Amino acid sequence: DSHLWWWPLTWGFSTRYPQGGPYIICYPEGSGEPVPRTSSSPRLQKQQKKQVEHQLEEEKKANNEKQKAERELEVQIQRLNTQKGKLNTDLYHRKCSLKNFEDESKGLAIHLQHSLQRIAELEWALSAVTTTQEKKEDSTSSRSKAVIEWQLEWSIREQALLNAHMTQLKELLKQIQLERDEYAQHIKEERAQWQQRIRKMLQEVLTLKKEKKHETCRGKKLERSLSKLKNQMAEPLPPEPPAVPSEVELQHLRKEVDRVAEELKAQNNENKSTLQLEQQVKELQEKLGKVELKSQEAQSLQQHPITWVTCSSTWPPIRSRWLPISS
Repeated sequence: DSHLWWWPLTWGFSTRYPQGGPYIICYPEGSGEPVPRTSSSPRLQKQQKKQVEHQLEEEKKANNEKQKAERELEVQIQRLNTQKGKLNTDLYHRKCSLKNFEDESKGLAIHLQHSLQRIAELEWALSAVTTTQEKKEDSTSSRSKAVIEWQLEWSIREQALLNAHMTQLKELLKQIQLERDEYAQHIKEERAQWQQRIRKMLQEVLTLKKEKKHETCRGKKLERSLSKLKNQMAEPLPPEPPAVPSEVELQHLRKEVDRVAEELKAQNNENKSTLQLEQQVKELQEKLGKVELKSQEAQSLQQHPITWVTCSSTWPPIRSRWLPISS
């Protein structure tokens, strides 16, 4: 029954009336402050309110899914770090095994060279004894010849043993080279898998950046809406007799303000998580570079064949115990 004054307004956007459109403000006689009312029915207002709440719920679910994806990426990064440690340990053991084999091969080459040198000396001594025997046939020369022949026979037997052991070492060398080639191929495949995982993670980071940019724009819109709501709540009284808002509408405005503030806080946390994920991806790329460098060092060992080293030594040669090389 009270008298009302109506003022038509222009198009606008607000969190309470997201669809926009012209609406009018009515001022009941004797009221405290103006109350915006749309020209549509209360049923349409409720429907718009439900749409806004549904949109906020979907945004909350999307943020939860993004946080879950970030946690899964962190677990994958930890798993890749563990695999890298195992590969480094295996590469270290392979290098130690190859170094031991090279040292043993060098020792065998030195031993064989000493044996050949001793055989040449014995042959020369036998030739000299034969020449002397033609001139002097006495018991002393006969005993010397027997001793030399015994030493020569012993050297020939030792040379045969060394040749057999050398053949065995050559077979072991072939086996180690095959294992080294297999290990190099394994390293190559692992490196390809790491590169593929890093490309996938970089793609995910790029997607998160795009989503972050989109969320930043949405956050700015929410901030503007929040500022608009605060301005509406803090708007001074007009000179005309304003209308007093109901307690339900004030409570609804407070809830809207709290919800927008929570959305902004969640967006800030998401931005921090994205920065941490980018830092972890950079660290993983640096570690992958180190693994590739070690793989190149392992492949360079294939291009350096083992050389036989000779040196002089005293007779008789030192007997050494040959041990199989552990793979």
